[in-house]
Amino acid sequence: MANSRLTDTKTLWRLFWVFGALSLAMLAWISFYKLHIIDEIWEPAKVQAVLDAQTTEQHRAHFRMTLFFDLLYPFVYGPLFAGLTLKYLKRGWLTIPAFLCIPADTIENIAQLFILSGTTQAMAIKAIATPIKLICFIIALVLAILALGVAVKQRKSKS
Repeated sequence: MANSRLTDTKTLWRLFWVFGALSLAMLAWISFYKLHIIDEIWEPAKVQAVLDAQTTEQHRAHFRMTLFFDLLYPFVYGPLFAGLTLKYLKRGWLTIPAFLCIPADTIENIAQLFILSGTTQAMAIKAIATPIKLICFIIALVLAILALGVAVKQRKSKS
């Protein structure tokens, strides 16, 4: 039942639109506040250098973006990528990277909230979670794109 719901076309479209809206909201937020975000940085010294270069307003904006948008993000893109992969590549094990993104990105986001609140001890957690998130995200994204290619090919062969 969960698989059929995850691969349901309406569900996938809803996830796609929410994914798009969240992506655009974060891009607009980053642009408006001229942020250099720490989401793809895992080395503590580099994270600290970015934080040191931020103004107080940028620091707060980064915290709010993480809290209001980025915490939700893996719960949208994870199922979207997994659903596309499962629906069109039809191999359940290929959804593992998409599902691993959810806890890895969530842990990273919680660590970032602590870091942005001044708790630098959370950098050790971020140093582990961020690379895992990035590797899983890239693999899941590539698989989802391949799945979309299969979907297009199937659609063309039907017409």
